[in-house]
Amino acid sequence: MRGCRKLTKLPGRVHLKSLESIDLSHCGRLKNFPEIVGKMESLGEMNLSGTAIEELPSSIRYLIRLYSLKLSNCKNFTNLPCSIYELQNLQFVYLRGCQKLVRFPNKVIPTNSNDIAGSLTLPNLFHLYIEGANLSEIDFLGTLDCWSRLGILDLSGSNFVRLPEWITKFVNMQ
Repeated sequence: MRGCRKLTKLPGRVHLKSLESIDLSHCGRLKNFPEIVGKMESLGEMNLSGTAIEELPSSIRYLIRLYSLKLSNCKNFTNLPCSIYELQNLQFVYLRGCQKLVRFPNKVIPTNSNDIAGSLTLPNLFHLYIEGANLSEIDFLGTLDCWSRLGILDLSGSNFVRLPEWITKFVNMQ
Protein backbone atom coordinates (compact mmCIF):
# COMPACT_ATOMS: atom_id res chain seq x y z
CA MET A 1 0.00 0.00 0.00
CA ARG A 2 3.02 2.24 -0.42
CA GLY A 3 2.11 5.78 -1.42
CA CYS A 4 -1.63 5.57 -0.73
CA ARG A 5 -1.68 9.26 0.14
CA LYS A 6 -5.38 9.35 1.07
CA LEU A 7 -5.26 6.33 3.40
CA THR A 8 -6.18 7.54 6.89
CA LYS A 9 -7.16 4.42 8.80
CA LEU A 10 -6.47 0.71 9.09
CA PRO A 11 -8.65 -1.84 10.89
CA GLY A 12 -8.41 -1.46 14.67
CA ARG A 13 -6.96 -4.94 15.14
CA VAL A 14 -4.73 -7.00 12.87
CA HIS A 15 -3.83 -10.67 12.75
CA LEU A 16 -2.56 -11.69 9.34
CA LYS A 17 -0.41 -14.61 10.41
CA SER A 18 1.09 -15.33 6.96
CA LEU A 19 1.99 -11.72 6.12
CA GLU A 20 5.75 -11.44 5.53
CA SER A 21 6.14 -7.72 4.77
CA ILE A 22 4.07 -4.58 5.11
CA ASP A 23 4.90 -1.32 3.37
CA LEU A 24 2.73 1.64 4.28
CA SER A 25 5.45 4.18 3.53
CA HIS A 26 4.39 7.56 2.18
CA CYS A 27 0.81 7.14 3.38
CA GLY A 28 1.09 10.64 4.81
CA ARG A 29 -2.37 10.76 6.38
CA LEU A 30 -2.10 7.48 8.26
CA LYS A 31 -2.02 8.39 11.97
CA ASN A 32 -2.45 5.08 13.81
CA PHE A 33 -1.04 1.61 13.56
CA PRO A 34 -3.51 -1.05 14.75
CA GLU A 35 -3.20 -3.39 17.70
CA ILE A 36 -1.69 -6.73 16.80
CA VAL A 37 -3.77 -9.66 17.99
CA GLY A 38 -1.65 -12.71 18.76
CA LYS A 39 1.75 -13.73 17.47
CA MET A 40 2.49 -12.97 13.83
CA GLU A 41 5.28 -15.42 13.09
CA SER A 42 5.93 -14.47 9.45
CA LEU A 43 6.18 -10.67 9.40
CA GLY A 44 9.83 -9.74 8.93
CA GLU A 45 9.71 -6.21 7.48
CA MET A 46 7.59 -3.22 8.40
CA ASN A 47 7.99 0.13 6.63
CA LEU A 48 5.95 3.01 8.03
CA SER A 49 8.26 5.77 6.79
CA GLY A 50 6.63 9.06 5.86
CA THR A 51 3.38 8.37 7.71
CA ALA A 52 1.72 10.56 10.35
CA ILE A 53 1.97 7.81 12.99
CA GLU A 54 2.74 9.13 16.47
CA GLU A 55 3.44 5.86 18.27
CA LEU A 56 3.39 2.10 17.90
CA PRO A 57 1.16 -0.09 20.05
CA SER A 58 2.74 -2.20 22.79
CA SER A 59 1.38 -5.23 20.94
CA ILE A 60 4.34 -4.84 18.55
CA ARG A 61 5.85 -7.52 20.80
CA TYR A 62 3.81 -10.06 18.83
CA LEU A 63 5.86 -9.46 15.68
CA ILE A 64 8.31 -12.12 16.80
CA ARG A 65 10.12 -12.47 13.45
CA LEU A 66 10.43 -8.74 12.74
CA TYR A 67 13.95 -7.92 11.64
CA SER A 68 13.46 -4.54 9.92
CA LEU A 69 11.51 -1.58 11.30
CA LYS A 70 11.45 1.63 9.28
CA LEU A 71 9.85 4.80 10.64
CA SER A 72 12.00 7.39 8.90
CA ASN A 73 10.54 10.84 8.34
CA CYS A 74 7.55 10.26 10.58
CA LYS A 75 7.46 13.88 11.67
CA ASN A 76 4.84 13.25 14.41
CA PHE A 77 6.41 10.10 15.84
CA THR A 78 7.05 10.57 19.56
CA ASN A 79 7.00 7.20 21.26
CA LEU A 80 8.39 3.70 20.97
CA PRO A 81 6.76 1.21 23.34
CA CYS A 82 8.88 -0.62 25.92
CA SER A 83 7.90 -3.83 24.18
CA ILE A 84 10.33 -2.90 21.36
CA TYR A 85 12.99 -4.57 23.53
CA GLU A 86 11.18 -7.92 23.20
CA LEU A 87 11.89 -8.12 19.47
CA GLN A 88 14.75 -10.60 19.58
CA ASN A 89 15.19 -10.75 15.78
CA LEU A 90 15.28 -7.01 15.14
CA GLN A 91 18.38 -6.11 13.10
CA PHE A 92 17.57 -2.81 11.41
CA VAL A 93 15.84 0.21 12.99
CA TYR A 94 15.41 3.41 10.98
CA LEU A 95 14.12 6.47 12.83
CA ARG A 96 15.72 9.15 10.66
CA GLY A 97 13.96 12.50 10.73
CA CYS A 98 11.62 11.63 13.62
CA GLN A 99 12.00 15.13 15.02
CA LYS A 100 9.56 14.66 17.91
CA LEU A 101 11.30 11.56 19.21
CA VAL A 102 13.18 12.86 22.24
CA ARG A 103 13.89 9.65 24.15
CA PHE A 104 13.87 5.89 23.92
CA PRO A 105 11.70 3.95 26.38
CA ASN A 106 13.19 2.54 29.55
CA LYS A 107 13.55 -1.21 29.58
CA VAL A 108 10.97 -2.71 31.93
CA ILE A 109 12.21 -5.66 33.97
CA PRO A 110 9.52 -8.37 33.97
CA THR A 111 8.12 -9.40 37.35
CA ASN A 112 6.34 -12.53 36.11
CA SER A 113 8.50 -15.63 35.60
CA ASN A 114 6.61 -16.34 32.35
CA ASP A 115 7.85 -13.07 30.89
CA ILE A 116 11.09 -12.54 29.03
CA ALA A 117 13.22 -12.31 32.16
CA GLY A 118 16.02 -14.35 30.62
CA SER A 119 15.86 -12.68 27.23
CA LEU A 120 18.54 -10.44 25.83
CA THR A 121 17.78 -6.88 24.77
CA LEU A 122 17.91 -6.49 20.97
CA PRO A 123 20.80 -8.97 20.65
CA ASN A 124 20.75 -8.97 16.84
CA LEU A 125 20.60 -5.22 16.28
CA PHE A 126 23.06 -4.31 13.54
CA HIS A 127 21.93 -0.91 12.17
CA LEU A 128 20.40 1.82 14.33
CA TYR A 129 19.67 5.08 12.54
CA ILE A 130 18.24 7.85 14.71
CA GLU A 131 19.61 10.76 12.69
CA GLY A 132 17.57 13.95 13.06
CA ALA A 133 15.70 12.88 16.18
CA ASN A 134 16.05 15.12 19.20
CA LEU A 135 17.39 12.60 21.68
CA SER A 136 18.56 14.34 24.82
CA GLU A 137 20.13 11.21 26.31
CA ILE A 138 21.45 7.95 24.94
CA ASP A 139 21.68 5.89 28.12
CA PHE A 140 19.27 3.32 26.64
CA LEU A 141 22.18 2.12 24.48
CA GLY A 142 23.89 0.84 27.61
CA THR A 143 21.03 -1.60 28.23
CA LEU A 144 21.30 -3.24 24.80
CA ASP A 145 22.86 -6.67 24.35
CA CYS A 146 24.27 -6.09 20.87
CA TRP A 147 27.76 -5.00 21.92
CA SER A 148 29.55 -7.21 19.41
CA ARG A 149 26.90 -6.98 16.67
CA LEU A 150 26.03 -3.29 16.25
CA GLY A 151 27.84 -2.05 13.16
CA ILE A 152 26.16 1.28 12.41
CA LEU A 153 24.89 3.80 14.94
CA ASP A 154 23.81 7.17 13.58
CA LEU A 155 22.86 9.73 16.22
CA SER A 156 23.47 12.82 14.06
CA GLY A 157 21.46 15.87 15.07
CA SER A 158 20.63 14.63 18.57
CA ASN A 159 20.76 16.83 21.65
CA PHE A 160 22.73 14.65 24.07
CA VAL A 161 25.49 16.38 26.01
CA ARG A 162 27.93 13.59 26.76
CA LEU A 163 29.12 10.37 25.17
CA PRO A 164 29.20 7.63 27.83
CA GLU A 165 32.37 5.59 28.32
CA TRP A 166 30.55 2.31 27.69
CA ILE A 167 30.15 3.34 24.03
CA THR A 168 33.55 1.69 23.48
CA LYS A 169 31.92 -1.71 24.14
CA PHE A 170 30.39 -1.55 20.67
CA VAL A 171 33.50 -3.11 19.17
CA ASN A 172 32.29 -3.54 15.57
CA MET A 173 30.89 -0.09 14.92
CA GLN A 174 31.87 1.36 11.60
